[in-house]
Amino acid sequence: MKIPHFQVTGGRRKVLILACSCLTVAVAAVAILMLLAGLAIAGPLEDADAAYKRGDFAEALRLLRPLAEQGDATAQDNLGLLYAQGKGVPQDYAEAVKWYRLAAEQGDASAQHNLGVMYSHGQGVPQDYVLAYMWLNLAASRYPPSERRYNAVASKAWLAKHMTPNQIAEAQRLARDWRPGEQKAAVPSPAPPNEPRAASAGTGFFVTQEGHVLTCAHVVVGCRQVRVRLADGGTLSAVVLATNNQDDLALLKVEAKPQYAAIFRNVSSLRQGEAIVLYGFPLTGLLATSGNATNGNVTALAGPRDEARLMQISAPVQPGNSGGPILDQSGQVVGIVLAKLDAIKVARVTQDIPQNINFALKCSVAMNFLKSRGVSFSTAAKGSNLDPADLAARARAISVLVECIK
Repeated sequence: MKIPHFQVTGGRRKVLILACSCLTVAVAAVAILMLLAGLAIAGPLEDADAAYKRGDFAEALRLLRPLAEQGDATAQDNLGLLYAQGKGVPQDYAEAVKWYRLAAEQGDASAQHNLGVMYSHGQGVPQDYVLAYMWLNLAASRYPPSERRYNAVASKAWLAKHMTPNQIAEAQRLARDWRPGEQKAAVPSPAPPNEPRAASAGTGFFVTQEGHVLTCAHVVVGCRQVRVRLADGGTLSAVVLATNNQDDLALLKVEAKPQYAAIFRNVSSLRQGEAIVLYGFPLTGLLATSGNATNGNVTALAGPRDEARLMQISAPVQPGNSGGPILDQSGQVVGIVLAKLDAIKVARVTQDIPQNINFALKCSVAMNFLKSRGVSFSTAAKGSNLDPADLAARARAISVLVECIK
């Protein structure tokens, strides 16, 4: 009998992967595939395997925990899986990371892979592409030729496209210098039960000068506290007034009177090929905290399977861009950043990596949401084109970083 070695592969079994810097939300929960480890085992681990297969997750947890606490890497990796899946215990990514790390530090390839994915998505730990690359590199070097090795290599290749050469070099150095067992495999002291989890982040923008902020619902789902960081660096607590999970929209309110608020454009006049600028706070902790303006075009006026609420854009989207405004060349909002194509999953099917295929919610959907909540907002027809620097300044003036405290 062999116990499954479980492996996080990143993203639900969907083609779209949300652009929020943390995928702990339900609409972007990590899919977990159960794969055979190829390790012959017996005793409690075999019993835990049997319990898991018959759906008795509480029993699997009971059997795995003492082995994990004694330092068994396989048990630690699989205990991390139960916490990541929320099977037998409440879902807790920070706890999953703790067990993955203990096993990874012993050289367990599956746990190293899982830990790399958690760092990549900012699940249970602050998002860190350097550490994600390091752990995926270690996993790929330890796996035998297999689909799991291919997955680790593909994930590492995707990360490399979003890292600087210096970051890649640092990750490779960390992998070279890493040695098994340099950190104890014993269980660390638990954090205080009420200690806030590390913040995940997305983007929002002011839609009124009374402090109403629009963002994506998946950015704020499950948060104990929501904070908004303004363009001047000030941070305010935000109240979630309303959400619409179907359209993935959330309305926040802060005690502030912003100088500028979004002006929405009638999206029916939007044309395929039109130039756009999106603004947001991608890869928080790695890139500029003041935000990033990115240029692109409207490549299609519908989303996957001709979804009329969405439009396709070529502007690059990274974790942290979710909820950010998309402006036309006159500075009016025409959409809200929503999701990006999961390049790794598509590459597995097509043997080719798709480029710059991202999706946004049309502003007409956002306007209907605001109307349904009694929020007044400004609209206008397309105006004269702005200088690129002035356009970026206008986007920055209305945009905010949205932090979710777990």
